[in-house]
Amino acid sequence: MRHLSLLSLGLFAVLAPLCADEPLVFNQRYKSGNRYHQTITTEQQIDMDLGAQQVHQQMSMALGMAAEVTDSEKDFGKRVKVSYDKATISQTVNGQKFAFDSSAPNAANAGPLAAFGGIVGREFTIIFDKEDQVREVENFESTMQKLAAGNPAAAALYTQLFNKSTMKRMLEQSALRSPAGKPIAKGNAWDFSNELEMTGIGKLVVRGFYTYVGMEEHNGKQMAKVEAKAEIQVEPSNNEEGNKTSNLINQMNMKVEEGHMGGILYYDPEINFTRDVNITQNITLTATIPDGSRKTIRLPMKQTVRMVLDDFSPLKK
Repeated sequence: MRHLSLLSLGLFAVLAPLCADEPLVFNQRYKSGNRYHQTITTEQQIDMDLGAQQVHQQMSMALGMAAEVTDSEKDFGKRVKVSYDKATISQTVNGQKFAFDSSAPNAANAGPLAAFGGIVGREFTIIFDKEDQVREVENFESTMQKLAAGNPAAAALYTQLFNKSTMKRMLEQSALRSPAGKPIAKGNAWDFSNELEMTGIGKLVVRGFYTYVGMEEHNGKQMAKVEAKAEIQVEPSNNEEGNKTSNLINQMNMKVEEGHMGGILYYDPEINFTRDVNITQNITLTATIPDGSRKTIRLPMKQTVRMVLDDFSPLKK
């Protein structure tokens, strides 16, 4: 009997690592009845070469975002109530620094960044259908109006950072999902594409591949490690502004001289959600000023975004 037990343990030791790297279906989605809390940090550096003028800008931002998920009667889907509980941002432009921290909102050097703190405590609700597609974002416009509070500068800031269509697209594109019904074996890859509208310029298009590296321990849990690599380009918008932005891109000879994205995602198969995402983007835009001078603008930008799921727990009743 003892020998059988030792044999069983030996077989488990051999088979466990093999099972750990079985093909996976990546299907990130919110689960009803749970609360998710993520901390999202962004580091950005921009060096603008305007010929006679050089502009150096650095920005650091951190948001604490909670999502409470309940069932929805509409389309048998889910309601996700989103709220922000923390906001910090600092910005330095050619040596001049502004900073805002929602835990100390009256800081003297907040300057124009003080408007950013209005997001803390505000709520909106995302409606998902039974196929887990975003169908509606409730209370979004009214929330943005309340945040602006009649301040034109604040309204411009929130419109740029948080608009309804951008929010829907970000939610749909940020979910780590492999092709439906196709488990991904270790070492295999699948393609993805994301788009981000840039008002008056066009859209930033990201096309690349996710590669399932394998299972490994990360922060005390067994997770699926996924590598992301992509190229970035600027293209005309598909909306009614498309012709205008297409003309602008042509007039300014706007192009991405260098555009790359790469990073690592850690996906927890037990909860079907990414627990840690670390992505870096390097983009260099070039353009010619359409004023007859034919001066060239060069805009190198580096941005690192990290999203950490720091709480996953049942909703309190």
